[in-house]
Amino acid sequence: MKKIIFIDWYETYSFSKIWGHLETENPSLYHQMQHLIFNNSALVNDWMRGNTRFCNICHYLEENGINRLTTQTEFMRGLSLIQPASPLFLPILMSLKSKGYQLYIATDNFDIFGAYMYPYAHLEQVFNGYISSAEEGVLKEDLGADGKPVFFKNFLIKNKLTYKDCILIDNDPSITALYKSCGMATFTPQTPSETVSALHLILKNQL
Repeated sequence: MKKIIFIDWYETYSFSKIWGHLETENPSLYHQMQHLIFNNSALVNDWMRGNTRFCNICHYLEENGINRLTTQTEFMRGLSLIQPASPLFLPILMSLKSKGYQLYIATDNFDIFGAYMYPYAHLEQVFNGYISSAEEGVLKEDLGADGKPVFFKNFLIKNKLTYKDCILIDNDPSITALYKSCGMATFTPQTPSETVSALHLILKNQL
């Protein structure tokens, strides 16, 4: 039986966005933030690799006309709205834990994930922990000098595991293909119902 289940965060476990509530409450501000941050791939990748921090993002937005207090206040509001993509996730995940699996979020994300999102959403009540690109300094797609991915390297070494001990559930087919080639069992759900099906399959077959 596999020992570890890694679950991707955005568009796999949750569809909650940073400042996502502004999309309906204040569309102008929302689209301004989206344009300034998420249309800038270099900035996003730097932030996800831990080379830029939330305080730098607040400063950058302020330089472009968005008050720092507004950025921070709306971010904190958004934390209270974080939800899993399906209410069916929790009971299945708890059943998997009872069978001996350890559950981890594995996410290309920002410094705010570990500092705010994980604790504010009480994810420690469900998961054993998380791996975030901002803390590892690499994205899931990043390869080392040997041509092999490095995202899970520290975790595997620390816990004396191999890829074959793990399962990855991630909506990005390029990521699941990469780690499948390393020996990890993978699922690539495109909808919450497909994620539920993957979790049920693992539970039923105790992969």
